[in-house]
Amino acid sequence: MDITLLETQIKKYVDSFDGKVGVAIQTEAGSIHYREHEPFLAASLIKIPIMIEAYRQVQAGRLDLYQLYKVPSNQRVGGSGVLFNLGEEIHVSLQDLISLMIMISDNTATNFIIDQIGIDTVNDLASELKCDQTMLGRKLMDYTAKKRGFENFTSAYDMVHFFKEMVEGNSLHPEYKRLILKSLRAQQFQSKLPGKFLDDLGEGDFIAHKTGEMTNYEHDAGILSVGGKVAYIAVLTSDGPDAFTRRTLIADIGKAVFDFMKRG
Repeated sequence: MDITLLETQIKKYVDSFDGKVGVAIQTEAGSIHYREHEPFLAASLIKIPIMIEAYRQVQAGRLDLYQLYKVPSNQRVGGSGVLFNLGEEIHVSLQDLISLMIMISDNTATNFIIDQIGIDTVNDLASELKCDQTMLGRKLMDYTAKKRGFENFTSAYDMVHFFKEMVEGNSLHPEYKRLILKSLRAQQFQSKLPGKFLDDLGEGDFIAHKTGEMTNYEHDAGILSVGGKVAYIAVLTSDGPDAFTRRTLIADIGKAVFDFMKRG
């Protein structure tokens, strides 16, 4: 497979976008990068290293995946997710909190997991994996911390590296890698990377990914498997005309990679 045509096509998409873009794509045929080390506000992509660290602590025996936690109403936050709107008495396992954090990007679940694992451990993980643009600075929807200048950051390069670690790395045992892929493949927000090819996935093909969005930001990153071939993709965007244009750029890049792999 000659990756040159794909690189030309993606450059065309990126050059036509009136905003900031970071792209990292790794395929068996080669890699494509565009401002891959540029830091972006992470939005919900920060939930990826949070998930990895949570499973690492389970693996080390510090946490139990199936322990039930009470989630008090005063610890729930809005934004994406469902826990904020459920009844007063909620008991959820750590495994289900992780699934909610990834599949529907539940912010309450995310903050509860951060409370269990600690902010510093996530940043230590990023440092250990040399994901130098990734930092967890605050919990989700914490506007007090935001006003004090604390933020969450990542880059396209870091996201691809995290996803490769979840599949090919040594941080986690196979059973936890399987659980991670299960949650990522059950992603409910499908308008970005897979937005223009989801219905064309063949038997055995899949996309396992995590989206992120906030005012002026739209991101998506994940693993695409087509015909047994694997690509790691991260597209981070900010500014530009509007959210629809940012999402369309991500979907166009996703479709281009899918078509490239399908042809190969």
